[in-house]
Amino acid sequence: RRPPAIVHLQWSLLPAVERRALRRLRAAGVKVVQTVHNPRPHGGERTIPPAGARLRSEADALVVLSEAGRETIVADRLAPASRVRVIPAGIAASGAIGGGGGGTGAGGEVGRGPARARLGLEAGAPVALFLGLIRPYKGLDLLLPAFAEVQRALPAARLVVAGLPRPSFRPYARQIERLGLGG
Repeated sequence: RRPPAIVHLQWSLLPAVERRALRRLRAAGVKVVQTVHNPRPHGGERTIPPAGARLRSEADALVVLSEAGRETIVADRLAPASRVRVIPAGIAASGAIGGGGGGTGAGGEVGRGPARARLGLEAGAPVALFLGLIRPYKGLDLLLPAFAEVQRALPAARLVVAGLPRPSFRPYARQIERLGLGG
């Protein structure tokens, strides 16, 4: 019955459709913020679809994950610097992980100890994390053999790979098996 104050787009799946809906929301006074994960196309994409570029240009604010992303958006004239904010991705310095649900802290945060226990990780083991969409251009195929070398020097070290594979995790599973990194 009452529109939200802000709509935040994390991904744009149907920019032309979303753009029409967002125009109606903006007419009702709703601010639109979009996170831009990839300021320029990569990973096999040739261009940003025109509707997606228009969606970015019409947002009240853009969020990027690095200063380099901000510089790219401004250099490509997708938005003026005043509309682009850098919010780095990551885990809070406290070691709490948000969104875990049923955790020990406010907002569903889970401390480092309970998070390790949930994942079956030893309390003192060194842990490396690969987090996000698992896509070929992100280099998991390069990380795995490098981590195998780390694990030879530090047998207690663990690598956690967390994310949705696009297109398939099978090639990585075979590589993990070949490298003896299973589990």
